[in-house]
Amino acid sequence: MADDPESERQLQRSITNVVENSSGYLREIEDELAIATPRRSSSSALSRINSLKINDGTEENLYVAVGKDYRNCKSVLIWALRKSRRTKKFVLLHVHRPSQMIRIMGGWFHVSQLTTDQIETYRNQEREKMNKTMKEYMFICEIAKVHSEMLVIEADDLAKALIDAISEHGITRLVMGAASGDNDYTKGLRSPVSKTPCILIKEAPSSCNIWFICKGNLICTREDNNMDANPLPSSSLESPRARTGQSRLQRSRSASQSSSVFEQRESVGKLPDVKSIKRNSVMSVLDAKEREESDPLSSKHDSTMAKTESSSELVQWEEPRPEEDDWNIHLKMVVAQAAKLMKGAKKESQMRSQAERAAYDANQKASALESSIAREIILREEARQSIVDEKSKFENMKIQFQQVLKELEKIENTNSTMKEKITESVDRMKTLETNLSMAETLMKSMQKERDNAIRELEKSSSINSSSKNSSNNFMEFSYEELEQATCRFEKSLKIGEGVFGCIYKGYIRHTKVAIKVLNPESLQNRSDFLQEVGILSRLRHPNLLTLMGVCPESLILVYEFLSNGSLEDRLSCKDGTAPLSWQIRTRISAEICSSLIFLHSNKPSAVIHGDLRPANVLLDVNLVSKLSDFSISRLLIQSAASHYNWSDSKGMFVYVDPEFFSTGELRAHSDVYSFGIILLRLVTGQPALGIVKQVQEALEKGKLQEIVDISAGDWPYKKAHLIATLGLKCCEMKRRNRPDLVRDVLTILEPMKLSTFT
Repeated sequence: MADDPESERQLQRSITNVVENSSGYLREIEDELAIATPRRSSSSALSRINSLKINDGTEENLYVAVGKDYRNCKSVLIWALRKSRRTKKFVLLHVHRPSQMIRIMGGWFHVSQLTTDQIETYRNQEREKMNKTMKEYMFICEIAKVHSEMLVIEADDLAKALIDAISEHGITRLVMGAASGDNDYTKGLRSPVSKTPCILIKEAPSSCNIWFICKGNLICTREDNNMDANPLPSSSLESPRARTGQSRLQRSRSASQSSSVFEQRESVGKLPDVKSIKRNSVMSVLDAKEREESDPLSSKHDSTMAKTESSSELVQWEEPRPEEDDWNIHLKMVVAQAAKLMKGAKKESQMRSQAERAAYDANQKASALESSIAREIILREEARQSIVDEKSKFENMKIQFQQVLKELEKIENTNSTMKEKITESVDRMKTLETNLSMAETLMKSMQKERDNAIRELEKSSSINSSSKNSSNNFMEFSYEELEQATCRFEKSLKIGEGVFGCIYKGYIRHTKVAIKVLNPESLQNRSDFLQEVGILSRLRHPNLLTLMGVCPESLILVYEFLSNGSLEDRLSCKDGTAPLSWQIRTRISAEICSSLIFLHSNKPSAVIHGDLRPANVLLDVNLVSKLSDFSISRLLIQSAASHYNWSDSKGMFVYVDPEFFSTGELRAHSDVYSFGIILLRLVTGQPALGIVKQVQEALEKGKLQEIVDISAGDWPYKKAHLIATLGLKCCEMKRRNRPDLVRDVLTILEPMKLSTFT
């Protein structure tokens, strides 16, 4: 250790600190000695109080109340040691008050806000600090060579704890401070200024004598009622000569000790070597022993002084004699304290690195703890926010549940209304069945008239018809070729069946086609077949089904094949097909309108479809719509005075113009009525029966959104409303009230289609 320069410097600094602490301690003792020195005063009462000693006639225990402030309370213990020499045992009484406010992480918290472990940890730290302070008091008693004990009471109320201790332990003699600190002492102080001493004067048991001390001075006493108040000191019983000799001796010793104190203070400024301190201490003790052997009478006092000035490690306390001065105790305490500090200085250099390492580890742990606390705070905030979100979701679900309950109530309320509507529908069905029977009777009568007209027409124009048919733009197939394309008309290849015949799927010349075999019974002669072929061969439009060829000998038509079936199949999602979106439905409505305008504007004669319904609207691979089945189409000769009357409409009666049942006439406005029903079905997805009344009521009540087909997606309300309104206008009962397709319908549907796909 001595070979290391750094360790040597640390040891020198430690010794310097020890000497400086010893110097400060000497100054404190000097101040206390100055206070303890009897002063001349004009007041006889003050002189009597300062010279008062505790009555030592009895050898019972003396209790000294000490506090946690060692600097202020040690003067009380020193006064008791100085004034009571024959007491066998001193009991150091201390009341420990646990703190209610605890400092953690730079802040103060009440014990009610902390955990049990945190409180217990802080309480243990307080007890360790209290035990350290009590050891300082016990060290003073050890230097004075008196027997001492500790009595520690843990309580919140200091005065009550002291009163209870006096009663419980039978305390008859108690020394305690008169003020909270030595700074409260004034020259004319005659009574306690602290709250606790004032309470003890009034409420302590009368059997206890209490001496109140402040800054080494007796302020007042509280005597037992059975004893004489303020007993005089033992020195007052001595003779005047003895007192005079003792005073003279006291003054001489005070002067010599004061000079030694000043010598020690002057030596503080220079840093002595440890070896020289020990050597000088030993030499002074040896010199004192030699003087004692040569002059036993005169060396008694010198040996005491030599021992006092020697090294703190060799200091031995002399049994105090009655004539020894009071400040001698203080000087011995200083020397012993200096020895204790010098021993600790030797270990300080070794402990310094350990302390620094421990401080560094503690700092790291504190940083980790702060980080952990910060993360915990973040997690708690996230948990709190999660709870708030979950609560908000629960409230939303509660609101939705209440809305569902309201909807259920509405459904229950409308149940009776639906029953009434069903009853009305049944009545309407009966009416329609009656009208249908009447229409069938009318159709039979009209069919007879038609047959007669056809016979006459065949006679006059059979040659012209044959020549025209031969010039049509289509291919002719043999029956054997068509039979081979359909595997002899296998039933598994049948894809449809109607009033006029069946439809098969087949392959002709590596091309997939639809082959329609007409029922020979549906035509009384070949004129119907030739008329349909003639019409279809002349019509070419993107939204009309293309006729590819014909087999005249067997009444068979060959059309292009469309893979996505009919519009009826897609509206009903047949075979699990996906529903059409509202954009596709908007486009289909415009395409059907365009194809109808093309048919109605055909020259020289308009073409009336007559059987327009979703089953006759086919969809190709790109879901482009094409009209098919012109089996009941007829040429309408445009004239101002005449038109054809036909009764052979074979479409579903729901799509048929209502005026047809009363007049038997098919006009262009008949196709407009059927087109209106298709528009309403595209918007709602509902069956055709009763759809006109259902949509009309929804528009009147402003509840169109409730009947819109949600499988088509999120319909824009404005577009759905426009299409539904057009459908209702097209379904007017009277033909003259129905809109014109070019002027009133296509001008709305075509821009809507363009805006949807741009």
